Amino acid sequence: MKFKIIPYKLDDLNFFISPFTGNLVVSKSDVGRSKISFKTEKNIWLNNNPYQLKPLISNFEGSLSEFNMKKLNSYNNKLMWLGNNRFLLSCLYSRLSMPLFENTLEAFDHIAKLKIHQEKKGKICLQRALLAAKTSKSFKKNGTLFIGAQLPTGIMHAWIIENDIQPDRQDREWIMYKPLIAITF
Repeated sequence: MKFKIIPYKLDDLNFFISPFTGNLVVSKSDVGRSKISFKTEKNIWLNNNPYQLKPLISNFEGSLSEFNMKKLNSYNNKLMWLGNNRFLLSCLYSRLSMPLFENTLEAFDHIAKLKIHQEKKGKICLQRALLAAKTSKSFKKNGTLFIGAQLPTGIMHAWIIENDIQPDRQDREWIMYKPLIAITF
């Protein structure tokens, strides 16, 4: 798992996300940007230029076997139990790939069917993104999970860019956040 800090300078303050706690850090000291791979650099560029993303054209109509739906629910329950307060453990657990889907688009479409994600829509974005990354076959090769903030308010959000799309049909908030850390597997 690779955490790449993408600091943002606003006036005399530097904002970044701690790779250990997942908290927003504000510092007066300069913070260096991590060396970033081509894949991550491309996904940062797409994030900053959302009009260059490919559109989500069709809705996914596939179904998941009852056995695989139980597995998805089990992975989800573990991530919910770990929660935001155990940020590093949540990230490490999601790193243990358990692919159920070809990509994160399919993963998000099935995650949206889980009861807790319907009830807490928009409130558990980190667990949702980590679960999609964990269950996607292509995330390791093509995806980047971002955590960003609305600056200077400090409100945070997590989302994914993979295969030149933002694959979560239910997440339209991501565009309002400045990415401050990129996570790849």
